Amino acid sequence: MNNRPEAKIRTVTLTALLMTLLVVPPPAAALAPEATEPPPDIVVEVNGLSCPFCAYGIEKKFVERPEVDSIVVELAENEVHLWLKSGEELSDEAVRRTVEEAGFTPGEIRRPEQAGAR
Repeated sequence: MNNRPEAKIRTVTLTALLMTLLVVPPPAAALAPEATEPPPDIVVEVNGLSCPFCAYGIEKKFVERPEVDSIVVELAENEVHLWLKSGEELSDEAVRRTVEEAGFTPGEIRRPEQAGAR
């Protein structure tokens, strides 16, 4: 065991710091709900998504499409969420083809906004 005074001071300082972090509440900004982003324009179930490398491959293919504004790959749900640029359209066939070009099998294609409008 180390009985040097410097080691004891470091231990006490570290303990005090950790206790402060546990007791002091986070800033209000950290407690505020996240800004709500609009639901994706298209949600595609993709069979075979299992790792970050897979996610990167399919993301790369969709980003190449001029209609796509942004993409989120949800590995846990085996889904790709697509947001399109304003005024742009992307057909189900184009979505399927892009998924297949990335080396995966497309599943169900949903359009959350259209489903809510019905």
